[in-house]
This record gives sequence, C-alpha cells and structure tokens, in this order.
Amino acid sequence: MIYITIEEFAQLSGYSTRHTRRLVSKGQIKSETEINNKGKTRYKVPLNELTPKQQIEYYKSKDLDLPDELLPKRRQKGNREEKPKAKFKKYEQLSESEREQVNEWKRIINDWESFRATADCGKTKANKMFVEHAKLKYPDVRISVDILYRKKKAMDSGDLDSLIDNRGKAKKGYSKTPNEIVCLFNHLFLNLNMKVSKCYEVMQMQFEESGRYELLEQMPSVDKFYRLSKSIPKAVIMLSRGEKLYDDNCNPTIDRIYDDLASNDVWVADGHKIDVITVSEDGKKAHHRLTLSAIVDLRSGVYVGWTVTQYPSSQATLLALRKAIVNTRTVPDYFYCDNGREYLTYDIGGMGHRKRKKVTLKMPPTILERLGISMLNALPANGKAKHIERDFKDFTFLSSLFDTYCGSSITTRPERLKANLKAGKAPKDSELIQKVDKIIEGYFNHQPYNGAVAADRGKSKIDVYNEHVERLRMPADETVLNLMMMRSTRMQTVAKNGVYVVQQGERLYYKNDKLHWLQGQKVYVRYDPEDLMSVRVYDEEDKFIDAVPLNTTMMQSVLSQIEDNNDLSEAMKLKRRYYKVTKRRLQIVEDVAKQEHGDIDVLKLYEKRAEKNIKRTTWSKKAPVTEILFGNSEDRLPKAVGSDEPVVIDINRMIRNAEKRKDEFK
Repeated sequence: MIYITIEEFAQLSGYSTRHTRRLVSKGQIKSETEINNKGKTRYKVPLNELTPKQQIEYYKSKDLDLPDELLPKRRQKGNREEKPKAKFKKYEQLSESEREQVNEWKRIINDWESFRATADCGKTKANKMFVEHAKLKYPDVRISVDILYRKKKAMDSGDLDSLIDNRGKAKKGYSKTPNEIVCLFNHLFLNLNMKVSKCYEVMQMQFEESGRYELLEQMPSVDKFYRLSKSIPKAVIMLSRGEKLYDDNCNPTIDRIYDDLASNDVWVADGHKIDVITVSEDGKKAHHRLTLSAIVDLRSGVYVGWTVTQYPSSQATLLALRKAIVNTRTVPDYFYCDNGREYLTYDIGGMGHRKRKKVTLKMPPTILERLGISMLNALPANGKAKHIERDFKDFTFLSSLFDTYCGSSITTRPERLKANLKAGKAPKDSELIQKVDKIIEGYFNHQPYNGAVAADRGKSKIDVYNEHVERLRMPADETVLNLMMMRSTRMQTVAKNGVYVVQQGERLYYKNDKLHWLQGQKVYVRYDPEDLMSVRVYDEEDKFIDAVPLNTTMMQSVLSQIEDNNDLSEAMKLKRRYYKVTKRRLQIVEDVAKQEHGDIDVLKLYEKRAEKNIKRTTWSKKAPVTEILFGNSEDRLPKAVGSDEPVVIDINRMIRNAEKRKDEFK
C-alpha cells in the first residue's frame, strides 16, 4: 500500500491543504498516523483514496509503472460485446409542451444549417455569427456552438428526449416518506373508512404507543396525505367502502346490442296503469282506472298487441298475445316479461323465477311451449332491463288530454280533477279503450324510431318493423395509421366500462387493465373510423397512455345472451377478474400494514391518550381576586294565621336595609 502526505493529496485532488486536513480530521478521508523524527504526529493518506485518474498522475510524476488495475482494458478482437441500442421516446409519447420544445429546436437546427450553407465565411465564424443572431431571435433559449452540435447529434440519432429541458423532472413522483408510514395510512384510509385528518391523528398515536419515534419524526404534513389519498385508484376506494358501491360505480356493465336483432325475435310484455279515471258502461260503478297490457317488438319498438282491462291478469296477457299474433301473422322466438303473476302462470309460460319449491306433479305444456315460444324472465327489481317501461312514458301525453287525468302521483295530480269528476266528465271504459286503440295503432306505431340502432333513426317504428338494415365496415390496414390523421373525441372521464367512441349514435366501449386503475381521470381518445377494433388513449397533457382494444366481452348481443351462454359467462368471468385484482391490491395494503404494525385497536389508542391527558389535568385553585357570591336564598316559614301566603324572610333585603341605616348614622 502506497501512502502520501496531506500536501501531496491536496495537490493531486485539487483541494486546499487546509480543507484536506479538515476532511482527514472528520474521518471523511481515510488516513493513518505516524511519529516523525521530531516526535510530532503526522497524517498519511492511502493512495487509493484518490480517483483512478489522479492515481495515474501520481505514478507518472514518480516515474513508476502503473499497476494492473489502472491499466486500460483492451477488448480482444472477435469478442466485442455489442452495446444495446438505446430506446428513445417516440414523438407521440411526449406531452404537448415537450413537443413544442422539440419543434423549436428543429427550427433552430434547420436555420443554423441554412445559415452556414449560405455564409461567405468559414464555419467557425459562421457558427459564432449565428449564435449571436439566435440569442436575439430566441431570448428564452440557451444557445451556444457546443449546444448546437449536441442538439443536432441528438436530433439525427432520434433522441428527442435530449432536445427537452428536463431540469426538475428527476425527482418527479419521488417521495421521502417511509414506506411504513404510507402503508399504515392506506390501511386506515381504506379499511377503517376514516378521514385523512383522523388517519393522521391515529398514526401519531400509534407511533407514540409502539415507540416508533423515528417514524413520528419523519411524518410529513397532513396535506401530503391528502395528495396521497387522491393517488389511490378509485376502484380500490370503492371496494373498500363496500362491494355494492364498487359494483355500481367501478365494475363494468353489460351493454345490449340490437343490431343483429330482427323483428319478431323478441317480444316484451308489461302492464301500465292508465292515469285516467273512468266509469263503467252503466255509469253506476265507482270511479276506477284501467290497465293497459301491451306487447312491444324489441327490435322496432312497435306495439304488436295490446288490450285494456280493469286489472292486470293472465287472461289480459293472453288477449294481448293473441292480438299480436293476429296483427303480425307470426309468433316470436322469445317472450320477455317480468315476474308478475299475469305472466308466471303454469298454463301460460311456467313459473319462471318463482319456481322455488320442488314440484312433483307433471305439468302440461304451456301455451308458449305449444306455440314454440321461449319465455325469458327479467331479474326481480330490475325494471331497467325491460325496454317497454320506457315506452309507457308516452302515455303521460295521451292521459293528460282527458278531463279526468289524475297524474301518476299526488304531486302531478291537476287541480281541475275534483271539479271535473263532480261535473260528470269521467269517460266510460269503452270510450277510453276506443281512443287508446286508435292512438296506439295510428299514432304511437308511426312515431319516429328512437331506439339503440342509429341506422334506423328517422324512420317510423312500423317501417323499422318491416325492414331489416345491415351495416358494413371495411377495416383499414394498420400500417397506414397516422397519429395526425386520427380523429379525436372530447375529453371524457374514465368510467367503469373504460372509454368510449360514439359512432352513428352508438357508444363503443374500450377497456383494459391499465384503464381499470385510471378510473375517474380525464382522458381523450383518438381513433380511426375505419378500424374501431382499438383506440389510443391520451391524458390531459396529450401524452400517450396506451392502445386499448374494443371491449367486445362486455358488449353482449341480446340474442347471444339468450342462445349462447358462453359469451355471457365470459363477460361475468371478466367482471370477477377485475374484482379479484382490485381486492388483491386492497389485501396487499392490509397485509403489509399488519406485518409492520400488527392489529391496531383505534379505540384503545384513544382511551390511552385520554388516560394520559387525565393524569396531566390539573385545576387551578389560585387567583389574584376571590369573589364570594351570595344567592337569593329564601327561607319559607309556615303560613301566618289569617294569611293565604306563607311568610318569606328575604336575608339579602335585610342586609341592604342595615347598610342604609348604618350610612344614615355616619
């Protein structure tokens, strides 16, 4: 081992001798001591404390041979390792501000090359002249000859990131907060459903109780935890609050597609209480309201059959079904209804969802089975699944034209109803039935189609029923896709079904695992109208996020759900997978927190904090001024003879009178 003096070390390293002595005394530079001839202590520093370049200078100054570890390593021919090619960012991966910087440097480099090509002087002088000119033209850009050459080299190699000012971005997203603190906060915020301020308070008490004072000192401000709570994915927060909340807000829903549905494939049946008060034919029966039992073709929305009766019943269902078969001269493939008794009768369609108990008796074929119709039943309390309930809103317009319109609730009931009923303006049942039949057949069935298939909009419902429209899309070659030629949607929030593109009035949803964690964030979509199998998603800064495929699994055709349960099972499998990955992420937070801090009894922490405060609580009994207060005390004596009220002795009044007499004698 070679040792050198402090003076030699300072000369080779570039430090001053005084600064070198200070570093040696503090132990920042390794050294050893020895006693010289005069009996004084002298420091000596190992040569390997210098950099390899400085060590080489020392060996050269002493004319010594270089050791093997300082000799330059030469590569043998044929054994050269190829350097991996650097992966540069693509132009589309840059944000809008970063692309502006790249474009500005491209303009500067192009101006520089044009200036040198047309200059009459040499390149050296031309470079200096251009730099002076560019400083005036681009005052906000730092320009020199070296910078120009460096930027040109980066531009030629495709290194766009080197054309960007990346100062201050190295620590973006970096946090000094220990992982133990972050895990405990996530556990409290998610599993205990506590506010951020309360989480902060509990963490302080937990660290005090467990003796983790080093973590207590490293805790950031409350604002840091507010920002941390905003970074937790929305799906994780919703699942921590409850499965129902997660399912309603974050779990993808299954959309119905009606394009491949033909007329008479599915008929939907339901009943509606007409908001008009009528009387019987003889006018003697009390006022009542009739019920419409209707059947609608799911593809076109046209009323194929209906009947008006006093009450909903299985007979009314059969009357409407018979009329529908007579009108259309056909029977549907499927009959879709709810779980009402007017449909779930053993001789019409069977018991459906009501078939709970084991039936031992052999039942005869139902009417629908004999007609070759399969019955479908909606889930209980799931009215949104039946399209016909939205069609019944049209009857609000029809019912309001009658004098005895009563409204659907007390809030919509008109004031004139009572007077009209007294005046005998209530129509008879036959009058209402005649008008309803005429309005449905001649007005509602000829209204413009407003269903899910945009290609049929503008036509009447009866025309849509009689026609079948198909759409063709020619996919484009993927190689011809260009970022600037792609169309864009408006800014949208990533929802539980991902992002969507509207085509001819229909929403096409796109989703993948990456978008599942970005729910609640603002993005926009770029797409090629000729190839809608995938889209490109960008954030608010126009930075590319990911290419997302069409979510065909969660877009189920009505017929595919009915005829092929495999597609529906795939959709449900995807829903379960998203649920599992979200729950796994929530479980990881809980496991790490328990591993670091164990089970935390929050109530016990508050109790211990209260006990400590009670022990420290003292009540001050000393004050500079002490006041003695007398209350209005009254001693009541028994009633005097002949008096209705008891005798009252007012002590305070006696004192005041005594003080007055005392003042009079002074």
